[in-house]
Amino acid sequence: MALTKPTAATIGDDQGLGTIRNDDTFFAGPVTPSGTDHVFPINGTFPVKWSYTSYGVALDSRTSTPVMSIRGPLADCGDVNGPGSGVPVPYAGPGSTTMAYDPLTKTWQVNVKLSSPPFVGDACYIVQVADPVTEVTSAPFVFRTKK
Repeated sequence: MALTKPTAATIGDDQGLGTIRNDDTFFAGPVTPSGTDHVFPINGTFPVKWSYTSYGVALDSRTSTPVMSIRGPLADCGDVNGPGSGVPVPYAGPGSTTMAYDPLTKTWQVNVKLSSPPFVGDACYIVQVADPVTEVTSAPFVFRTKK
């Protein structure tokens, strides 16, 4: 089963990074990070992992080219549209892992190295994934850095 552009997709915030919902296409993720606080240390790794499903069946999305963006730091961790939410954070660089697709689990993953700079400790950031095949962007997922 292949990844296709859904019609009339809506996005819900109830499953981590967001869920693209219509009758047959879902964006599920991130599988990691787990836990309820989503706090990661500066100079540590922020693992982001997601997949696509249709009626509970994982879709082969290897031909897609998802784009992950990180914005922040946020002025208020609870306000994903407030000050700081439009500031892109360049997370590529030494120690950062490139985005990879696992055909066995049908999941995408990128391990972001939370280097300082550009990341600062005790701050909140937003991560989102946009998919050019489905033309849908996930709901914002907030994570916090710590010193």
